[in-house]
Amino acid sequence: VNGKLNVGEIYLENNKLDAATGKKHDSATAITADGISNLAKVTDHGHTTESQFTHNEKGTINYAKDGDTTDWTETRSDVTANGVKTEAKDSKGNRTNTSQTASENKTYLEDKDGKNTNSTIDTAKGYDKTIKGENGQTSTKQDELDITNTAEQGTIKNDAKDIVNNATGNMTNTVGADLTTTV
Repeated sequence: VNGKLNVGEIYLENNKLDAATGKKHDSATAITADGISNLAKVTDHGHTTESQFTHNEKGTINYAKDGDTTDWTETRSDVTANGVKTEAKDSKGNRTNTSQTASENKTYLEDKDGKNTNSTIDTAKGYDKTIKGENGQTSTKQDELDITNTAEQGTIKNDAKDIVNNATGNMTNTVGADLTTTV
């Protein structure tokens, strides 16, 4: 076309089986003035690779998956006026979720058994990180006034050439067992 092309919608499709490679295509693209959507899916001897995206007035959604029915990985991301969300997961049960808005960032990870998790929330006013496992949990919380480190079933360790503790008010140490000081 030389000049201006006026079309209400463009639709492309590929549903072919490639005789030379055995790859089965199941793909389509639709384009209008208001949005674009694409599904690209190829199956090669039981192994499927797939991706999809949609872009319209609400934002952009992306999706991708790779693998077969028993061993796969998958990722999705949404970008809208409300923020950005992503999720990555696999057939073993592992997953990661992240979200970002104008006021906070969140990250959540979970292993295949759901026994181990790691979550983080960041805002302009503070930070909250919690790691949970089969043997307990630890956390760090921080805001404009306080920092709290918790490891009720474990150890909080500080290693440095020098450690300086200054308290302009009171200092309290509570020990439930032995207190050892080595100089």
